[in-house]
Amino acid sequence: MKNRLKWVALLTVGIISIYLVVCLVIYRIPAADEPAYFEGHVLYRLNDNTGTNRQLFEELVMGNRLVRLDDESIWYVSERDHKILWPSNLDELRNRGYTIKTELKAQKLLFGGYSIAKIHELDKYKEAPALIK
Repeated sequence: MKNRLKWVALLTVGIISIYLVVCLVIYRIPAADEPAYFEGHVLYRLNDNTGTNRQLFEELVMGNRLVRLDDESIWYVSERDHKILWPSNLDELRNRGYTIKTELKAQKLLFGGYSIAKIHELDKYKEAPALIK
């Protein structure tokens, strides 16, 4: 019984380790040195769960957060950048009547997609924020 339990524990640790290594390879190896720039208004979706492997890896393992631009593109940003783009109190944003327009900088990844985006430019505009429930 003890050998079986050890075997199951080692198998579990091995599977988790392989998962982490594969995710690091897929989501961190850049394809080019030159960054790409993407511009848009931040789209505020209260329940933004894509249910993808990338979201699981970025949010639960790496601590990054999802940000969506008004063209429905999905970007992952650091927790610090997320606090800038997504104020903790969306009611305050709505009451003040402004929205955030940003330009994000990210590198193309070797296996498709883009790296963690960084804020390149940030502007606040006097218009109602796009809130989706």
